[in-house]
Amino acid sequence: MHINTLVKVDELMRNFIDATKAFSEQCQLGYSVSSSEVAPARQNLLTLLAELQVLLFQPTNFLRSLASQVQILACLQWLGDFQALACIPLNNSVQIQVISDVIGVPEAQLSRILCMMTTAGFLYEPQPGYIAHTPLSASFVTQPSHLDAALFLAGTAAPAALNMTVATKSYGHSDSPSACAYSIAFNTAQSFQSSCGTCPKLKRQFAAYTRHMDPTDDGTATELLGRLDWPKLGNARVADVVAESISPVSALAKLYPSLNFIVQMDDTTSASSGYAMNNQLMDRISVQQRTSGQQQVVKDAAVYMVRLTSSVLVTPFSQLRKQILAELEAHVKVLSANPAATLILQVRVLPKTTSLEHYGPGTARVLDLSLLQLGSDRPMEITDIFALVEDVHHDGSGRLVIVKNMCVQNNDFVVLGVKYQAGSYIQ
Repeated sequence: MHINTLVKVDELMRNFIDATKAFSEQCQLGYSVSSSEVAPARQNLLTLLAELQVLLFQPTNFLRSLASQVQILACLQWLGDFQALACIPLNNSVQIQVISDVIGVPEAQLSRILCMMTTAGFLYEPQPGYIAHTPLSASFVTQPSHLDAALFLAGTAAPAALNMTVATKSYGHSDSPSACAYSIAFNTAQSFQSSCGTCPKLKRQFAAYTRHMDPTDDGTATELLGRLDWPKLGNARVADVVAESISPVSALAKLYPSLNFIVQMDDTTSASSGYAMNNQLMDRISVQQRTSGQQQVVKDAAVYMVRLTSSVLVTPFSQLRKQILAELEAHVKVLSANPAATLILQVRVLPKTTSLEHYGPGTARVLDLSLLQLGSDRPMEITDIFALVEDVHHDGSGRLVIVKNMCVQNNDFVVLGVKYQAGSYIQ
């Protein structure tokens, strides 16, 4: 092993010890290992473990790990298709023979599959001939979206990925959603998006897959908004123009009691779903119906927030580009009438880094390749956002310009402050 690698391993081990102490301290405060409060510390440990593994793996280790993951995925698909996991009590063990009788499969084959899964901490054998859930495997029963994601990975994503070579040889560089690895894997001329439209099960599984593969939660988006200089706005009005919920605005309202907010939603019936506000907050937050891309009618806001943070990494590029451009064009008129106003554009983008020091971008790259394999598509990147803003003009008398650029978590999010700038421009 090279001396530089040894130095790096030593550094990672020290960091891992410190991270373990931090994780343990949080758990001792009463938080459960799976709680959101412990999530950052847990993720830090996983990131360090991934880095250590990359540094220590030899070719044989790498191949063995691949082989193991292939078999675990196949076994998980088998258990899901035969609904075997639901036959195991959540808080007790059961005889393997009983499960085989219930689902109608050979006991010997079931035993071999269960044995493979126990190597990954998914199920365990408390005594010979019996099987029981671990917290990991139990979640695939209590939270069906976990199993949906796994079944999509095994039944759709993996077959498409394994046909990427044939797709490249057949189609080369194609932008057609039906000229991709998915169409070859499933011998169909129908695009993946069309298949989702006609098959609710596929659509549900894909939604679960993308949700669980997404490396960053929406809480990060809200946290990033809190870094902006809201106090300087005084008692101004802020409009959240493509909101999916009132939660982010409510968080800002609690922090900045002088601000007033307008939440514009396509479906106002879901505005308060699962979220309670006190009377003081309700007096400062109003909800309006607004279809995405509709011309903005609120003309006196100091800030217009356009937040596109949910599922955009797997939204078809052309669709997302159209949505962003529509929102920019819907606001250029009010921004030109009020040059002091700012449009805050917050979008999830594909991280640029390929560094081994970041665990999140690795999963983002998985989604990137999934888009390629499922529909010859790609996610939005930061440079795409810049180009969209620069393309928006108003009556030849001015244009939108970026006045602030803020990124976080290795460019998982881009937050741009956009204003209207009067003056002639060259097309």
